[in-house]
Amino acid sequence: MKIEIDGDLLAEAVKTVRNITAGATTHVEVEGSFLRLTSVNGGTALMTSIPVKVIEKSKHKALALDSNAFSTSLSKLKAVTFEFSDSSLTIKSGRYKAELIAHQYEKQVVIPEGEKEKGIKIKTKFIEKLSSILPKLELQPLLSTYAFVPFGVKVTKQGAFIASYDFYQAAFVQMEEITGDFEFVLPNNVFSLLAKEMKGQDYQLVITETSVYAYNDVFEYATAIPQSESSTVSFDDMQQLHSTLKGTTKKSGVGVKLKTEAINQMIENGRAIYEKDSTFEFDIKGDKCKLELKSSSGKISTVVMLEEKAGKDIAFSCDFHFFSSMMKKAGPTVKLTVIPERMLLFVNKPVIYMMSLS
Repeated sequence: MKIEIDGDLLAEAVKTVRNITAGATTHVEVEGSFLRLTSVNGGTALMTSIPVKVIEKSKHKALALDSNAFSTSLSKLKAVTFEFSDSSLTIKSGRYKAELIAHQYEKQVVIPEGEKEKGIKIKTKFIEKLSSILPKLELQPLLSTYAFVPFGVKVTKQGAFIASYDFYQAAFVQMEEITGDFEFVLPNNVFSLLAKEMKGQDYQLVITETSVYAYNDVFEYATAIPQSESSTVSFDDMQQLHSTLKGTTKKSGVGVKLKTEAINQMIENGRAIYEKDSTFEFDIKGDKCKLELKSSSGKISTVVMLEEKAGKDIAFSCDFHFFSSMMKKAGPTVKLTVIPERMLLFVNKPVIYMMSLS
């Protein structure tokens, strides 16, 4: 088999396969007018396709190659020709020529046939409307006992509710411009990957107890859902919590407004004595806020001026690591809403952030 391929499209496809699976071997196969690249590594598998021009047909149209050698051999090539034999792939571009020896490889199915035609249709329009706020919604695991933060989406004809959450932190948003009728929960890193790699494409999303599958005519992705050592809060619980936030903050909330820069300076200094489970203490009186961090290595404190006087004097404490992680999502000025002995909230429109207090 002899085919011609656009070098830029080929390089991007190879890069995608390597970034997502990091598999040692890439299976290369011509099917019709497409070149399909497939790689598997542990619980993650990917197949992506690019259009090609078939120059000569033959029975030799598939083989497996070392992923690193395949990727490196295609660096900075434009118009590329592939020639398949029974034991090697010859790559040509202008005066350049490379011959890669085929590896033994058992072709693997990315998505079991029984799982196809199930699940939810994800439209390009949905991802486009969501993409601008995804960076604000992405949260990282705060403890080593779990590998991902769940990402929940519920879309109805009234709009969409989206949350990234665990027991210690959450980010919520409501978007009236997104409508439909579907609901799902994914690891947040999986959803972010799909939003990036499937940009501009409709695809089918299938979620089982142990796996996530996404596919269309030119792309197939499968990954195992990592099992957490600790139980997780449910998406239903998050929806219920969000629905009560407005009433809770109005009844019990105390507003504390200050410059994010002042907090971040204290956070940077605090890393000098930080230890696991270190408590960060806040003491608000009038128009001043005292911040203090204590550990066996010492004590650091500072007093910052509030942007406006707090609703009332209040003191609270939270986990230093949790708080510093959440502050990465804050704007130049942050208005913290304290629900005594329960939670801390702030808004970076259109997202609401929440973390548990100590």
